[in-house]
Amino acid sequence: MSYSLIIDTSDSSALYGVTFQGETIFEFCTVSTFEHTRTCLEFISMLCRECCISLNDYTYFVIATGPGSFTGLRTSFATLKTISAALTIPLIGISTLHALALSASHYTNDREYIVSCKKAQSSYTFGAVYRRENTNSFVPVINDNCFEEHEFIQLVQNISVPAKRLLFAGDYHLFENQIDMNGILLSPIKIPNIQAYDILSRAFIKGKNREQLLCEGASLLPQYLQKTQAEKKLGNL
Repeated sequence: MSYSLIIDTSDSSALYGVTFQGETIFEFCTVSTFEHTRTCLEFISMLCRECCISLNDYTYFVIATGPGSFTGLRTSFATLKTISAALTIPLIGISTLHALALSASHYTNDREYIVSCKKAQSSYTFGAVYRRENTNSFVPVINDNCFEEHEFIQLVQNISVPAKRLLFAGDYHLFENQIDMNGILLSPIKIPNIQAYDILSRAFIKGKNREQLLCEGASLLPQYLQKTQAEKKLGNL
């Protein structure tokens, strides 16, 4: 049996879910604002109760690596890394932007390129561009990274594809006055869904053994939307 626990605490709300052999059997999204520290363990326990399973029944833990809020990501990383190490269950990290792009793609199947973006600090944005290969497979054209907004806009424009082949997802409102949006489809989907994380995690584990996955999970790092004070000081040295 193959159960996966999936958690995304990269935003003010949080997404929790359980999949079994590729099918979502339970999921919910919180409406509370930045209460991840208080609720993360509580919701993990609730999922076990609702699905009548224990933590030991999971084959994988799947975590959103961001970009996202410092407190939310720190909480889910600390929690799942601890449980993963204690139970020797692999922890798989999936980019929030990649999951958002896949979730948005299910809104329409006639757009070849998906621009996935999230506002960072100051004049920066986290962004990526993916090209559709098939229904659930996308390859990065512009890799997930932090860019100055004008730099990311230029990179998107340099792709040189007709607007009718583009789908924007996430914080696309940042560019509405800087890019001709005529013909570009704007996704109403603002957060990834559980199925997207499950599809991406199953693609990620192909060809890897358990030891590899455990090692990679132990070294996972989150992507924060804003730098910590320590990072800012180090950057000025």
